[in-house]
Amino acid sequence: MNKTIYYICQTLVEDGRMEEKIFQYRIINPLKSVLNDFPKLNLCFHPRSDKSIYADLLSNVKVNEDKFSYDYMKKDNIFLGHYSTIIFNLITNSEKVLMMDIDWDPLPEFIYESSSLRIHWRDLNKVIKKLDLDLISLSKPNKEIIDMFANPIVKDLERKKLLDSIFL
Repeated sequence: MNKTIYYICQTLVEDGRMEEKIFQYRIINPLKSVLNDFPKLNLCFHPRSDKSIYADLLSNVKVNEDKFSYDYMKKDNIFLGHYSTIIFNLITNSEKVLMMDIDWDPLPEFIYESSSLRIHWRDLNKVIKKLDLDLISLSKPNKEIIDMFANPIVKDLERKKLLDSIFL
């Protein structure tokens, strides 16, 4: 497999939505377990991310510290994440998005259905080993997720600038 995976980090621990021990178990450990099968993993940090939480991953030479950029879009990249406005935006733009189901905070089914693939956190290693990342389908945004981002007043370029200023 010759793909870079972009993991879109979320501030689950920083915002008190998940204990760090659980985060290590459900997020960091599954990501570490698949590094043998990834040529490269880019951690796209949220501006409020505590990077020390990711220390185990960042010590691996295959893992890069990154910042999400819209330049990554439309280049056949693969994005992995869970609840995130960036992830939802990637789905609405028909990117290759693997949605990680982390149990405790399930998303509406229409989001999982719109993504390329829903992966339970326990199965991440098993699924990645079996997947041909070159054959992952594009997300197919349904009406519900498109409506989440619909705003007739905001044009595409203006929305991009607005989202860039909010999230980058």
